[in-house]
Amino acid sequence: AIASLVTALVLWIWPQTLVRVFLATGEPANADALAIAVALSSVAGLFLFFDGTQLVVANAIRGLLDTRAPLLISLLGYWLVGLGAGVTLCFAVGWGAQGLWGGLVCGVVFCNVLLLRRFRYTLTRVASTL
Repeated sequence: AIASLVTALVLWIWPQTLVRVFLATGEPANADALAIAVALSSVAGLFLFFDGTQLVVANAIRGLLDTRAPLLISLLGYWLVGLGAGVTLCFAVGWGAQGLWGGLVCGVVFCNVLLLRRFRYTLTRVASTL
């Protein structure tokens, strides 16, 4: 989760510097691509932070021998909530690529909430058997 936070901070604080590694920013032909990449960096950073947290919690649940719940929660969160919200924000609301990424953020936040609840439940259940 700390690595995800550091990566997210880089995307939030230095998006243009990061884009310059991959794109010749001085060329006028790349101005539109630069604007899109910088705009998406903040949303991608948010996604990376929550996705890293989700991975840690999902694997902690798996370590408690509950493998089905993380799978089902991830499927529901990414495919139904994330993709559904992303397509809606992208096309119906008209936010374009930022809307698609925003929907993915909604999905991963949804996963985090459910996985944290499942972790508490599973930990309590395992602790009661000790």
